[in-house]
Amino acid sequence: MSLPEAGEPQFPPLLRGQDSGREPPWAVAKAQALDGADPGLLCYRLTPERLQASLLLAPEMRLEAALGTQCVAAIGFADALGALGPPEVGVYFQWPGTILINGARAGNVRTHAPIIDPDLEPDWLLVSLDLRIYPTQSPLEPGDTPNETSLIEEGCGEVAPTQLLESWSRHTLVWLHRFMEEGFKPVHADWMGRAHGVGEPYTINDQTGTFVGLDERGGLLLQTAEKTVLIPLSQCLES
Repeated sequence: MSLPEAGEPQFPPLLRGQDSGREPPWAVAKAQALDGADPGLLCYRLTPERLQASLLLAPEMRLEAALGTQCVAAIGFADALGALGPPEVGVYFQWPGTILINGARAGNVRTHAPIIDPDLEPDWLLVSLDLRIYPTQSPLEPGDTPNETSLIEEGCGEVAPTQLLESWSRHTLVWLHRFMEEGFKPVHADWMGRAHGVGEPYTINDQTGTFVGLDERGGLLLQTAEKTVLIPLSQCLES
């Protein structure tokens, strides 16, 4: 199935787009952030196989709180695909940043920052989206990779990557505004409404327990036999 044709992406007035060419968008955005670029830069790379984008932010809050933008970016994608894709397509999240479409991994969101101390305020923050548009292996027989999927495999072949990128930018901007105005509470509620594996075993960083939810900063809460363990988002930061 061929993908729909589309022109150059158009972004909301608060954002400015830049095609990263052959470079990963996060690398281009990071280089510009280090050079003092203003927030609102959205670097992107669209290929037949993948949609990649990285948004430069300047959060005026401690890093641990600012990392809630990773959840914001995931919700922005879910809303974007929900507006454009078939109604039967379900988007779910697996902590910290995996995006599932109809139960299989289709991509991820992640964050980069110039610091790792969760109590300090970063000068900038990158929140990035990486999504598979087309199967990485071709030809691909149904069932070959049951835990991996792409937009094409899930019946979203009529969704143009450019259109999806534009929609992600708009919905993410709306959620960023809510996050800044209302805090993490509405983000928490929406993310948990799409959470995958609640009440099931989960292992990360050699820690195993039952996934029971997120804390007020987006950290993972695991229930073990002895206690509830918190794994903050800052432990998954890409520095």
